[in-house]
Amino acid sequence: MVSVDTVYQKVLAMANKEQRGYITPQEFNLFADQAQMEILEQYFYDIKQFNRVPGNNTDFTDSTTLIQEKLSALEEITTNAPVSPTGYAALTSGNNNVYKLGTVTGSLSNSSEYHHLEFEEVQYEEYKLMEKTSITRPHVNRTIYYKYKNGIQIQPPGMRFIDYNFIKRPNKPNWNFVIVNDKPLYNASTSINFELHKAEEPELVYKIIQLAGINLKQQELAAAGGYLNENKQTQEKQ
Repeated sequence: MVSVDTVYQKVLAMANKEQRGYITPQEFNLFADQAQMEILEQYFYDIKQFNRVPGNNTDFTDSTTLIQEKLSALEEITTNAPVSPTGYAALTSGNNNVYKLGTVTGSLSNSSEYHHLEFEEVQYEEYKLMEKTSITRPHVNRTIYYKYKNGIQIQPPGMRFIDYNFIKRPNKPNWNFVIVNDKPLYNASTSINFELHKAEEPELVYKIIQLAGINLKQQELAAAGGYLNENKQTQEKQ
C-alpha cells in the first residue's frame, strides 16, 4: 500500500519546483486513479510479453516473479460461490470488483467422480462453434465457461458451487481534506490510499506528474514525468 498523502506532497513539490502550476486535490484524485490503473494493466502486458520469449531466460523469470509479487497484494479467492441450475455464476465478490479472473474450478452436483474440475475459458463465439459437433461440445471431461454480464456461464450445467481466484480492481485513491484558513488540510480518516505495492510509489509520482503536465499544458512538466518514469522502468529491467 502507498500513502496517498506522500504521493500528493511529492507531486506538488515537483510541480511547484519551477512554478509549473498548482494541482488541486480534485485533479490529483483523477490523475491518481488513472495512474494506478495504467500501472496495474502494464503488469499483465509485461507478463504476456515475457511469456513470449523462447527458452529459459532467468532475467525475464525474475521480472515475472517481481510482477506476480506485486499482483499478490490485489489477489483474492472466492470459495463456494453458488451456481444456478442453468450454469450461471455471478462474480459478486465485494463490490463486484473482479478485474482479472484467474482459475475457476467446481464440482458436478450429479456425480461423485468429478471433483474440483478446472474450467477452460472461451469466447462466446468459440462456444457456439463448439456446440455444433459432438466431438467439440463441452462435457464433464472438458468443462468451459464464457463471460456473461457480471459473471460467467458454465457449460455443461450441473455445478452447485465454484471456487475462483482473481485480481481485484483497486479502490480509487482519494486525497480528502478539510478547509483550514482557506487551505485544504489532509484528512487521513476519510482518505483512501493506493492499493498498489509500496515499490510503485515513484512510478505513481512520475505518472501523475506527466498527466498533470499534459492537463496544465506544461510540456516540460509532462516531459519530466515521462522521462523519470521511463528511466525507472529501464533500471528495473536491467
